Amino acid sequence: MKFIIWLCIAFILTASILPQDKYAGRLPKNRTDLKITKVTDEVYKFEDSLGQFKLRNIGNFITSKNSLNYDSTIININSVDTLPYYNKYKFWREIPISNHSSHTLVIKDANRNNYPELYGTRILFNSTFDTIPLRIYEYSPQDSNFHNLYTFPNSIIYAREIYDVNKDGKYEFFTSNNYNSDLNVFRANEVNNFPTLPDFNFDGHFQMNDIAFSDFDNDGINEMIYFSFTPNKTVIMKYNHFINNFDSLYTLSVTDLYSGGYSFSDIDNDGYNTIILGTDEGNVHAIKFEPGSGYKNIWNGKVETFNAYLHLATKDIDGNGKNEFWVGGAAFYDGVPITRLTCFETDKEQKYKPVTRIDIVGIFSFDASNIFALDVDKCGKEEICLCLANYFMILKFTGSPNHHSYQIYYIKKNDMPEDENNASDYYGTVMSDLDNDSEHEIIISLEQRVYDQNHNVKYRAFSRIYKKNTSSSVIENKNIKKDFNISQNYPNPFNPSTNIDLNLPERSPVSIKIYNVVGECIRELCNQEMDAGNHTMEWDGKGQNGKVLSSGVYLIQVKTNNQSKIIKSLLLK
Repeated sequence: MKFIIWLCIAFILTASILPQDKYAGRLPKNRTDLKITKVTDEVYKFEDSLGQFKLRNIGNFITSKNSLNYDSTIININSVDTLPYYNKYKFWREIPISNHSSHTLVIKDANRNNYPELYGTRILFNSTFDTIPLRIYEYSPQDSNFHNLYTFPNSIIYAREIYDVNKDGKYEFFTSNNYNSDLNVFRANEVNNFPTLPDFNFDGHFQMNDIAFSDFDNDGINEMIYFSFTPNKTVIMKYNHFINNFDSLYTLSVTDLYSGGYSFSDIDNDGYNTIILGTDEGNVHAIKFEPGSGYKNIWNGKVETFNAYLHLATKDIDGNGKNEFWVGGAAFYDGVPITRLTCFETDKEQKYKPVTRIDIVGIFSFDASNIFALDVDKCGKEEICLCLANYFMILKFTGSPNHHSYQIYYIKKNDMPEDENNASDYYGTVMSDLDNDSEHEIIISLEQRVYDQNHNVKYRAFSRIYKKNTSSSVIENKNIKKDFNISQNYPNPFNPSTNIDLNLPERSPVSIKIYNVVGECIRELCNQEMDAGNHTMEWDGKGQNGKVLSSGVYLIQVKTNNQSKIIKSLLLK
């Protein structure tokens, strides 16, 4: 069956999206490549032209009234000046492959020649989906260019994952002919060859999302994990050497509408990986193999956001001796879009407890949404790398043990032409040393849409590669703000709570007090030492006596050793 790229004349929403929907204004505009359907009052389904879909809760998230008892960092994307970061990485190459609908390229040095291959689909203007098979590109040091070294059959158009599943030293390549179909698996016939020979097919569930592999139970045999939408469940399958396929092992069904993303690491330091996943409602679940008992859902938690599909494991990023896992999601808070990352560590009483939070204000992504950890600057600590909407950013830890703070190390905003005839969106970003120079390149996959005078649309999908600019005079930490800075509280006006974020150039005592309009101090919010970097404090709209204050204007005074600033806030009930 042929899948033709949609050529649409106007932006069409399904009949279930009516003008009176109170959240319709939050939906992406002019996306003729998406079919958008209302599922509940707050949840919408976004389906691409191949039938792959995802759910997004775009309602207002009501935050708890409990004050934060841990550090947090706020980055307001609308106030970030991207110019100082411009020369840190420079545009290097463009290659004509991508991997569809908010997915990154699959990258692996399968032939072990120290030049990782890029696995993706070539979509050119006027392409149809039966003529865009997967291709393998690789960098050649002879002419310093990337070349198409292999093209798969026309029916194979999705790159899913590459892994040595049967542990024979040769990689298997997991693909599909559309996102809702079974897996077509290819193998390498020799250790140093590409995985291009048909191996086996896996008859899976409808829309197998977030496929990953590991030996979770440490028995020497790999397992595959994925999320299936109908019904909503996470499935773990064990590879079976005798049938050269997978057997069902464990299933976790959740009551929420949608789940997405996984991280897995030995967070408990007991030799077994803990698998973390999240849901559209912000519920978080931990699965783990326990000797003698098998796989269990060992913990259930919640983060203060919706769409908890971003997952990451880091290796003791703050140096306190504990590994971390991160759960990220996006929601609207009093109409303000925020992507929120919450970091957890082990805790004897609560199993896992939140220890810090990063809020990226101004972003709710309907497209690119991926996260990974990498020691980008080779400082010995991982940086947090994430692609959200039309931004790729690298966040660097600037705190101390048990005190988290983060600052932007690098940020790249989509600079493709944007007007009534042109539009583009990031699919996602990965980093890899493609040319064996000991530096990781940034590979951003994106889609470009061009509209003609009749509003018909044509597509192309491709990837842009950015290389670290070793000739740049930019000093490594030049991009980190060194000035004392207090941003306007948000939301403002607010009810019931608001956030105050500040940037400290050095460790300093900090005092935050709330005054009424006649100059009376009605609340001391903070009086403590703080590390250099970004911090946030939440004010719950209460006075020192714990009672909720009346509506009105309140002044927030922030003082450090040698700086002071007052900002005006408005509490509305």
